[in-house]
Amino acid sequence: MTGEREPVRLCATSNIDVDAGGLVMVDGIQTEVLLIGQTDASENGIRTASEGQWYRAADARTARTMQKGTTVTVQEGSANVGKIFKFNTLDPVIGDDSLTFVDVTPQLLDADLTAIAALTTQPYGRSLLTLAAAEDLRNRIDSASYVPTRIALKALDTTKDATAVLTESGREGIFVWTTGNFAARITADTAEGLYVKADAIASSAGAWVRSFSGPRNARWFGIVGDGTTDDTAALAAAFTNAGSGVSVLIPSGYNVVVDSTLTVPAGCMLTGEKPCTGGNGMAAALPTMTKVYVNSAGTLSIGDGCSVRNLAICRRGLTFNITSAQVASDFLGIGVTIRNASCNIVLQDLVVLGFDTGIASIAGATNVSRVHMQRIHGDNINGISLTNSFDVTYIREVHFWPYVTAASTPEAGNVHLVRSGAGILSTGVHDWTRVESCFNFGYFRGFEINNAGSAILSNCGADHVAASSDGSIGFLIEGTSNNIKVISCQTAAKQFGFYSAISSVTGSPTFFIGCNTWEFYTYGFVVNLGDAVISDCMTRRTAALAGSGGIRVSNAANVVDIENCRLYGADYSIDQVANAIVRHRGCVFSPVTGIINNPYFATTIASAATITLNGSDKVFKVSGTTDISAVSPVAAYAGKEVSLIFTGALNLISGGNLSIAGKFPVSANDQVTLFSDGTNWFLKRARLDKQIATVVTTAVALSNSSTSPQNVFASANDALTLKANTSYRFRGRYKFNTGATSHTTLHNFGGTAGIASISYDVSSISAAAGALATPQQRRMEVATQGTITAASTAVTTDVSVEGILRTSTAGTLIPQIAFNAGPTGICETAINSFFEIEEFGADTVAAVGDWA
Repeated sequence: MTGEREPVRLCATSNIDVDAGGLVMVDGIQTEVLLIGQTDASENGIRTASEGQWYRAADARTARTMQKGTTVTVQEGSANVGKIFKFNTLDPVIGDDSLTFVDVTPQLLDADLTAIAALTTQPYGRSLLTLAAAEDLRNRIDSASYVPTRIALKALDTTKDATAVLTESGREGIFVWTTGNFAARITADTAEGLYVKADAIASSAGAWVRSFSGPRNARWFGIVGDGTTDDTAALAAAFTNAGSGVSVLIPSGYNVVVDSTLTVPAGCMLTGEKPCTGGNGMAAALPTMTKVYVNSAGTLSIGDGCSVRNLAICRRGLTFNITSAQVASDFLGIGVTIRNASCNIVLQDLVVLGFDTGIASIAGATNVSRVHMQRIHGDNINGISLTNSFDVTYIREVHFWPYVTAASTPEAGNVHLVRSGAGILSTGVHDWTRVESCFNFGYFRGFEINNAGSAILSNCGADHVAASSDGSIGFLIEGTSNNIKVISCQTAAKQFGFYSAISSVTGSPTFFIGCNTWEFYTYGFVVNLGDAVISDCMTRRTAALAGSGGIRVSNAANVVDIENCRLYGADYSIDQVANAIVRHRGCVFSPVTGIINNPYFATTIASAATITLNGSDKVFKVSGTTDISAVSPVAAYAGKEVSLIFTGALNLISGGNLSIAGKFPVSANDQVTLFSDGTNWFLKRARLDKQIATVVTTAVALSNSSTSPQNVFASANDALTLKANTSYRFRGRYKFNTGATSHTTLHNFGGTAGIASISYDVSSISAAAGALATPQQRRMEVATQGTITAASTAVTTDVSVEGILRTSTAGTLIPQIAFNAGPTGICETAINSFFEIEEFGADTVAAVGDWA
């Protein structure tokens, strides 16, 4: 591609360090330049001057755009203004080959003038001088006219000049005479930035049209950019005749003022040249940014398809290092307002300072869709406020911090660092809003979701001034919000770290997953209304405050599941009101006073032929004594387990969806686990109940004169508890030391349990320890007394019993011994005597295990 390209502002003929860059003075001006005198000629070319490294201009980076023969004009400067340079290297490899340029500026030297004068003396033809006098020498010169003002541009004869170079300060550029009806565009372009009417030709016949590529430069439309003069009209003019996709650039070094609302048309972009970012030294960094000073009575209004990038948007009159009272009185207005029914909006690489609200949906907005915000820093009473944002709004890497007062004189409680609003607020209907990797400090509400649905906040943080009891909340979920997930977020120094207060929405709890809260003042997590799931979270307080809690559940209607959490340092790990359903599993507690205040145990249901279990609890307390045969609704899936704890005696029986052989009796305080295959419920038991009574260190004294039944074991463990309608297997071994008076020994079972049937064998030996003796045996078919030894004077009797029994009613079972005559002397149950009994099923059970 050859021919004439867009002009450059300056030309440098001596070497410049393009790697170090910086806004050095070139020909008296700091700007974009043509370099033709580099020591390393491969560095020659057109480069954009900047504070950092000088890069090649976007349209001067390839051989195609730098072909031999292409010319470029220099617009400004003192030494090279108006000169024309021709690229003189054939098919260069940009960055490797040396680039050379030739000055081809037309010049009339004295010798030229002499030659022209000589022509006038010839007898044939008309000389150039004659032509100049008779017609116009301009007709014979094929180059663009240079005009210093738009007035001069308008005065050009368009029959002789088709291209003109305007050198008017701020309006520089190439204009091409273009025929056609431009009346409407000329009327709209009052600033004459793009279209200029010729004096002698009607606007309906043609116009001088600016030739350019890329964004429109706001300087072309008359911005002053001194930070004082109102540039609203000039900026608005820059968007005249704007179709979708038009961008307006505010160049570096210009600070515009918007004293009333500036409306960016749909599909258009307002941008600076380089990204704006924050930092602790914002006051020092701000002068290097392109700023838009917005009067608090106005705003930047953006709509459908609009973008705002690379700007510092500041309230007009903003000053740093002010007091908290000045923040409250001076932070006014809205920096950027999003119009209603707008979508596909991009806000990126911005700084927004000094407003009541930095960025907000217009009041009463009913539909703002697909808003994307990224890398925004600011200090406002409210950072971002969006209402009714549909179709996946993204807010990423947004940082709100007290930049304006960070270096202010400290106030009590550091209130100069506190902002009374919300860092990021989402209200109304929200459809899959994503807030990611954002941070704010000092906001009364760090992140607030109000009446919104289906929002996710992830990897965000909310910090605050230390030891604050000002009611501050890191993350607040409230109103009719539903399906909200807060993932891997953290708070520090807030009075309340995470707070959920949503109206009850069935099946839609608030989820807090992998969140941490440090040095909270009162509670790390609060569930005030609605249900919540708190999973894999951690709370930490290094110095516990009386009444503080890791997790607070403050409503008896709440259902809160707490899983795999670590709760350190608060007064209570979990502080809940009575009757709130709070289930915790796999947690680590390290409280100062107590683990749980008002602990939740289990949901109570009344026994009935069919009991109804809710779908969320896993432990139920069953009251009453009515037998149970079915669980309804099934509310089950294959592998689900529930535990039942009974307050009275009853039977689990077959007949419904309880898959039990016969019936299974339970007594008060028994616990059973039911296992589901998705349709039926099965009894799951790790082992059957087993009880043992024994004599450990001291023999149990017996009467040596009584002939009445005596309990074999001491009163603390002489009675074993039996269930109703249950089968038991038992065995025991007793050793009795007695006097030498002749007596027989009798055995029986006392107690209150109803014995439906019993059968056991008794074997006894009356002999000294270690002596051989013939045992005496007897089968017993009743629980009442029966003689088990013949009369004997032996001082030691060993008794063994083994058998089964089946109960009809629950009660106690007491092994007992009696003598037909007092043995006299010492009479006792010796150490290591024992009796054990183990259930093996209902009273109707015939077999246990696989007998196939």
